[in-house]
Amino acid sequence: VNVNVCVSGLLDRRARQVYQEADLLGVDGMPFVYLARVLCNRKSDQLCAPAMIIECAKEASSHGYKFFLYGGWPGAPEAMGEYLRTINPALSIVGMYSPPFRLLTPEEDADVISMIAASGANLVWVGLGSPKQDMWIREHRKRLPGCILIASGATFDFYAGLVKRAPSWMTRAGLEWLYRLSRDPRRLWKRYTVYNVLFIIALLL
Repeated sequence: VNVNVCVSGLLDRRARQVYQEADLLGVDGMPFVYLARVLCNRKSDQLCAPAMIIECAKEASSHGYKFFLYGGWPGAPEAMGEYLRTINPALSIVGMYSPPFRLLTPEEDADVISMIAASGANLVWVGLGSPKQDMWIREHRKRLPGCILIASGATFDFYAGLVKRAPSWMTRAGLEWLYRLSRDPRRLWKRYTVYNVLFIIALLL
């Protein structure tokens, strides 16, 4: 959960229902980390997909877990897979797929589900951007029994080398949004200006 996810849930009832029904919600954005430390537990920390996938990659082979990488730009799952194998050469990545940037037909969607199910994957990393990826998980999780589906946001772009991550000091200071906005203002201006203002108003209310 970050500011973008929170405001999306406030504005869209379907998105809100997706987040309310999730099995696990991770505190992603630093504003939520600070709020959690003040309101809930001072030891609260960030739980974001880019860090999670690294830790899971280190441990997966010792537990027999298998990865499926679903999402990202064409070539991004393959590039991310290569990077993850530098962390753990024994990591089992049993499938990769970059879907087209449009709604899949029912036949295409059924083929994707069959492909993931047949791969034997335990952990499916879904990188379609929020809230699209979250809605995809909600719609497909019952069709993929035995799979843990994890919304992964920009993780694919980061580890495929398509998007540069903010310096660690900016992330710790809660300024990663400003770094990303400066790198891609045309796409992100609404998320990091209008949505931030709406979030502050909602928080005050």
